[in-house]
Amino acid sequence: MPYRCYQREVTLIHTQGWVRLCLLAMLLLLAGPAQAAGPDWKIGRAVVSQGGVLKLSLRNQGEVGTATVTLAGRWTQGGKSPASSLASLPRLGSFSRQVARKHTAILQAGLGMLGPRPEGAALELVLWTDQRVTDHRLIR
Repeated sequence: MPYRCYQREVTLIHTQGWVRLCLLAMLLLLAGPAQAAGPDWKIGRAVVSQGGVLKLSLRNQGEVGTATVTLAGRWTQGGKSPASSLASLPRLGSFSRQVARKHTAILQAGLGMLGPRPEGAALELVLWTDQRVTDHRLIR
């Protein structure tokens, strides 16, 4: 008799282990694929010169890696655009390169494609890192 009792406890522990393993597998499947941490670019300082050239610094606040960075912008009289309309902003440029953890990039972009600067307008800038918006600023 004691042997059967012991056998039953072992089976119960073994079954609980399988249940835990199945629950863990389901949790991992529901969580989806983990995104690898990569570069996360942010706009540092930005200045619009008299000649219609945007000079700005970008800093990586993410991890080491390669990412495609896209900069878009437009002249605006109001505040920032809603997030739904950011994809329609004119592209000012893009680049892709291997970056270090605390890397800083200095860029220049011509603003001729945006037309002349309206009186009192601010430049709305949007920065994408690998197809996701990582910064959104107004430059006065």
